[in-house]
Amino acid sequence: MIVFENVTKEFPNGTVALLEVSFHIEPGEFVFIIGPSGAGKTTLLRLLLRELKPTSGTVQVDKRDLSEIKKRELPILRRQIGAVFQDYKLIDDRTVAENVALVSEIIKQNEEEIDEHVKEILSQVGLEDKADLFPSQLSGGELQRTTIARALAAHPKIIFADEPTGNLDAATSWEIINLLLMINKADTTVIVATHNQDIMQSLDKRVIELEKGRVVRDTKKPRQKKPKAETEKEKTKPAKQKDEKKKK
Repeated sequence: MIVFENVTKEFPNGTVALLEVSFHIEPGEFVFIIGPSGAGKTTLLRLLLRELKPTSGTVQVDKRDLSEIKKRELPILRRQIGAVFQDYKLIDDRTVAENVALVSEIIKQNEEEIDEHVKEILSQVGLEDKADLFPSQLSGGELQRTTIARALAAHPKIIFADEPTGNLDAATSWEIINLLLMINKADTTVIVATHNQDIMQSLDKRVIELEKGRVVRDTKKPRQKKPKAETEKEKTKPAKQKDEKKKK
């Protein structure tokens, strides 16, 4: 579970990126975070990755307060959260396969395991035939798929995609969203920060809307209460009444 509890983030220059933001995201949810530029969407990602600490309030992942995580534990946290960036952040002089393999190298898998793992992920995102190409040889959609593949390499519990369709045409945007929906079906929590109203309105998914750093809308549906089970006394009462009638 991801928990933001009364989170405020103010930068040294006085800019308040988030103001008393609170929400809970359950494991396996698919959530859109919307709002204009400067609303605080990217700050949420940076707080989740512990690149920033909140000025006040708490950010928790799996009941762990991220402000209390020690520096040496940050790589473990960041392997749980796959980040997908609008500007891709790929390494230009590495191939698609090498960019994806980088995460596996960091977690010290052997060469054979890395090769097999990379092939599996590239197949999952539809890039098996692009493995040996460099970023400069890819289309925008292929670049974004490579970024998603790299985010998946550490088997994260959470994918946070920051404007994943911002530079793409409508058809390619839907390809990326459908890929994220597929990833979500495998019980990965997916958070998509976006300006794309058409996509957001076309899907029946939870929406958290930010405006000037505040949550102004959250469409989270309340959990339906399960009907209370009958007590043993209630279950046996009719039987007892029948027995009494027979005695009479």
